Amino acid sequence: MISALARMFRGPKPAMLTYVVPNYGYEHLIGDCLASLLAQTRPDWRAIVVHQGPEEAIAPVLARHADPRITHLAFPGPVTTFKARRAGFEAVTTPFTAHIDADDMVGPRHAEHLLGAALRTGADIVIGNIETEHPDGSVVVGEKHTNWSAPMEGKGADAALFMRDHSRSIIWDAVYRTDALRDTYAEIPQDLAVSYAEDTVLRFMLWSRDVSFVRVPEIVYRYRRHADSVTQRGGLDAALRRWNEARTAYGFLHDTFRADDRRMSEMPWLLDKVARSYRNSVAAHVWTLSGLAGLPEEEFQALSRDVEFDFVREARSHRTEQGVRETLRKTRDRNAALRAKISRLEAEVARLRGDAAAPEAGRD
Repeated sequence: MISALARMFRGPKPAMLTYVVPNYGYEHLIGDCLASLLAQTRPDWRAIVVHQGPEEAIAPVLARHADPRITHLAFPGPVTTFKARRAGFEAVTTPFTAHIDADDMVGPRHAEHLLGAALRTGADIVIGNIETEHPDGSVVVGEKHTNWSAPMEGKGADAALFMRDHSRSIIWDAVYRTDALRDTYAEIPQDLAVSYAEDTVLRFMLWSRDVSFVRVPEIVYRYRRHADSVTQRGGLDAALRRWNEARTAYGFLHDTFRADDRRMSEMPWLLDKVARSYRNSVAAHVWTLSGLAGLPEEEFQALSRDVEFDFVREARSHRTEQGVRETLRKTRDRNAALRAKISRLEAEVARLRGDAAAPEAGRD
């Protein structure tokens, strides 16, 4: 009886995690997304649905999944996914934030695994694994994005190197410390015109900050393939928009990093990573466009070379230049360490000589 009264007066635990859920045209799918949130084994979360479109379209779905932890923001018409996600984030008041697309779902232990690890370790980012659901209902693990079986953690340069070698260019596989996300959003212009490539921009900007991360092996997110997906939508126009957005996104990243002395000093490989990611993106779009337009792939390859950003070529020379600089720096550091060691040895020799001479002086 006493414990029941104590629980009543204490009330519910304060929320620690907010899910930001941008929605545009997924009213027939977002119900599954909200149901997966309501199934969480940890109760200390809230969700902000950022709905783009008429209120009457989303109201029935929210009513079916009514819960005081789920609120929503409304835009009367469509905006970029980046702008919608950012608007939701600006309403976050919890210490941690997670992103989930309205047409996807999270596993029932998403918060338990990711938020739990963040609270235990103090990490800024905790990443989990992904599974993919196909239209026929089949589920495949590690199909769209490579999964891992071993945990890992790191900080600062280690976290940045993890991004360079392993990190996916997505944002919905993790829980983030809200302050780290807030600082990252502050670096990105409000009017940056990206929707398809917003994951890439946010991920690069966040991971190249001085953050700590933990990687857990559990599957926490379900990516769903379906005909209505904005990012999976076919057609020549959609493919061209994705290509142009990739150029906008990677161009912004290059210009930002090139002007940042700290990033260039601590992560000399960063421009090359941006260039390689852009080249991979162009290659994927070339393949898609050549099939959609019914033109020889060689023509699109030539086109991709024509529109290749200067930063791709710059990165090649920069990589060589940085390699030379890094070798010189290591040489200087090694020489400085040797000089310091020699100085310590000379001081020790002088001390020993002084100790040996002291008895002789005493006999005089």
